[in-house]
Amino acid sequence: MAETHAHVMGVTSPSLFSTTWAEIPDGADPIVCIRSSLQPTAEDTAWTIEPMNIPPGRYFARMARPNHQHPGDFPTPFYRGLDFAHEQASASIQIAMLADRLRTCFQVVGPSEPNFGVFGGEFRNILLLAATEVEAQWKGILRANHYQAHLPNPRWSTNDYFKLEAALRLADYAIEFPEYPWIKAIAPFNGWLGANPTESIEWYAAYNAVKHDREQHGNRATLIRALEAVAAVVVVGVAQFGIEFVRRAARWRDLFQINQYPRWSIGDTHGPIFVEGDEFAGEAIDYPF
Repeated sequence: MAETHAHVMGVTSPSLFSTTWAEIPDGADPIVCIRSSLQPTAEDTAWTIEPMNIPPGRYFARMARPNHQHPGDFPTPFYRGLDFAHEQASASIQIAMLADRLRTCFQVVGPSEPNFGVFGGEFRNILLLAATEVEAQWKGILRANHYQAHLPNPRWSTNDYFKLEAALRLADYAIEFPEYPWIKAIAPFNGWLGANPTESIEWYAAYNAVKHDREQHGNRATLIRALEAVAAVVVVGVAQFGIEFVRRAARWRDLFQINQYPRWSIGDTHGPIFVEGDEFAGEAIDYPF
């Protein structure tokens, strides 16, 4: 919104259209002016007007959201998503490697519910590799947004990582397995609790236990925990880099697909804007943790 008018973002010349431009007289309530300039909908329902929690033309680094013109769509990176290209490629390579290891395991242990409790060394390796990859990406997102841990302990822990759940809405994602349609979709962050961030998601609790004491807890490295951990890597990748992260992944997209994803309010979307007819390419800002 400018000082004398409000206009729709993403429209090259909004003043040419009555539905994309509203005069705001000095001292007037902008919301009232915008409402009065809008035509009633076909159903004669009221328009929803929300504040933009992300300033126009801005975006949070490594956090994909839908475009403001299509708020119900899959999350997408701002503009062309050219930022962090190396990190995107690296994350996809890691998932491809994990997918290959899972497919090798499936030649011995069928990926079906009766076998979900089967444990062994290769499932342990997959669990450890996947969980450490999730942690690496969590750290990368926090760094990209200049997050600082609270003193007196400056080291990041799951208490810090949990703050990414609300920022990315990780619990709202679920992954399905098209090659194995009998496996129910997995939501790896469902039930993640800030009061107990290490133990409240089972794959991460299993990883933590096995990492610290393989002899005592090796039986927690099961097929289902390995599947959940790899699904978590996919979720964190999509939450950062958008749905194209999956669509471009020729090596693993047949094994993992998005079954559920967050529906953001329009106030939490992002997208480019036009200033005097020229597109403003956008600028990253820090997420307010």
